[in-house]
Amino acid sequence: MPTTYPDVRAIDSAILAILTGDPILAALMPGGVHWDTASFGLTAFVIVTLQDYVVGDVFGTDDAGTESIGYLVKAVHRSASADPALDAAARIHDLLQRQPLTLTGTGYELMVMQRVRRVRYSEFDVTNAEWQHVGGVYNVTVSRGAVAAT
Repeated sequence: MPTTYPDVRAIDSAILAILTGDPILAALMPGGVHWDTASFGLTAFVIVTLQDYVVGDVFGTDDAGTESIGYLVKAVHRSASADPALDAAARIHDLLQRQPLTLTGTGYELMVMQRVRRVRYSEFDVTNAEWQHVGGVYNVTVSRGAVAAT
């Protein structure tokens, strides 16, 4: 029977599930959690973006190895003060740093999830409103094996 690699979207979904399921983060960033871009008009939200993806195959096998996925996870807040975004970034860190990740039945097993870079900057939009961006890049390293095709 042919084999196929696990679907990496399962990891994306697991990360989003952790963030969207947290009531504390939802209170801090009421605009929600979004992949890549948020809807127009929101002023306090979390963005998750894929930063990099590295595959490490195991010598002598066709179907086993590791994958390391870097996710930029940041709180974005329209404010001159960085405090609300800093609070949300601290909550994001509590949720992701070396925490478990539900990947049951996906063909993946979590090895480690940890922040590898911190992100903090502000910018002004065309209306001269200030936006705070605070968070980090979190690497999710998983082991994988092939899954039997059905």
